[in-house]
Amino acid sequence: MKRLHPELFNELKRTSAMIVTAFKLVRADGTVYGFTSGDLPFTYDGVEYSPTNAFSGTAAAAKTNFSVDNMNAVALLTDKFTAADLKGGLFDNARVYVFWIRPDKPEWGICPIRGGRIGEITLKQGTFETELRSVAQRIQQRAGPVYTIECPA
Repeated sequence: MKRLHPELFNELKRTSAMIVTAFKLVRADGTVYGFTSGDLPFTYDGVEYSPTNAFSGTAAAAKTNFSVDNMNAVALLTDKFTAADLKGGLFDNARVYVFWIRPDKPEWGICPIRGGRIGEITLKQGTFETELRSVAQRIQQRAGPVYTIECPA
């Protein structure tokens, strides 16, 4: 169960134009990027979130049966996301956090929406598309050879 600040909870119950979606992206080398669907930049937890209309994502649906529930995102190539960096693997397996926040009231905290890691990246005519892979997807991947007591081969 998500615990929210009571004021943020009340704001979410209303139809509010003050709540924005924020995306925090952390590359494997520790570089952090922050983006928001809002019109104004803000800082939360030491990360500067800048407005962008360069991202669009699919709906996020959570499942309770451990099946994979990925979300896709399409974004424009920019000075922060260059084709060379994407092809060079700088964003491979980067962690992504998606949440709602009221930027003028950061003390209210956030409402987490989704977390995961960046999956396969496809470049197309000035844009790139990627999956936001859930934790359940990592369980599904092979980790390496399996050895048992009965069969060491």
